[in-house]
Amino acid sequence: METLTLHLMDTEIYIGVQFEEPISWRPLMTTWFHYVANEWSRFREDNELHALNTLPIGECLQLASPLYECLQLAHHSYEQTNGLFSPYLKRQIEAHGYKRTFAQLDETSERVPNICPAPLQFCGQNTIKKVNDATVDIGGIAKGYAAFYAAKWLQSLSTTSFGIVDVGGDMEMWSHTDKVWSIGIAHPHDEAQTIATLTLQNGGIATSSTVKRSWANGKKHHLLNGQTGQMMTNDKLQITAVAKHAYIAEVAAKTSFFTEKAREHFRHVPRYIVTTNGYYAE
Repeated sequence: METLTLHLMDTEIYIGVQFEEPISWRPLMTTWFHYVANEWSRFREDNELHALNTLPIGECLQLASPLYECLQLAHHSYEQTNGLFSPYLKRQIEAHGYKRTFAQLDETSERVPNICPAPLQFCGQNTIKKVNDATVDIGGIAKGYAAFYAAKWLQSLSTTSFGIVDVGGDMEMWSHTDKVWSIGIAHPHDEAQTIATLTLQNGGIATSSTVKRSWANGKKHHLLNGQTGQMMTNDKLQITAVAKHAYIAEVAAKTSFFTEKAREHFRHVPRYIVTTNGYYAE
């Protein structure tokens, strides 16, 4: 199996793929993930996402097709969960202190702004119209979508036997043979401790945690309720979800922190939940 490892988006990216014939694929994957890291980051002021966030109300912008598709999927998840999952929380997460990359984090916080309706209207042909001044942060779903897109692209290049794309724990995997992937779920406080092992041939896995990206001595984390803009405050520490694709698993894992109704939205998505009192699956 051929492999590639990158460090981008404040995370580790690993790709492993078995092609049936030799092919040059690493430059394409490197270019793809550099594009995602540069153009979809809310921490830059010279990219596609910033252009969208600073677009005047009532005006339209044509985006590159991958960002347009990712935003469509994020918006669909927003509607599917009644706003519980939201890509429109840039101002809210910044008010909690997450204004810079995690390595440069400023722990000061401000009053959390009120939630606005969805600010985007999808007009087709990769064109978006801005309808209010709410701002976009595609965050975790961008990792899941990037993994999905990379896996689809790799399989389109040539015949593959199997492969895996892991973007900081958001994984897309496939197998056209008897290959079965074994994925360990690490304890949120001790990555050397495996609390469960999942076996999967095809599909996506995503894990959300209040521990990994936390600040202010663990009092602040990046998981916000899309309906309120406030941080989750219950006893859940980490949730891993398994779905058809990584971006679906990402949404399922995140929304499961906030409500038991996530079962209604994601009935066929197994979840593995770590709380302050232990671990269980549902």
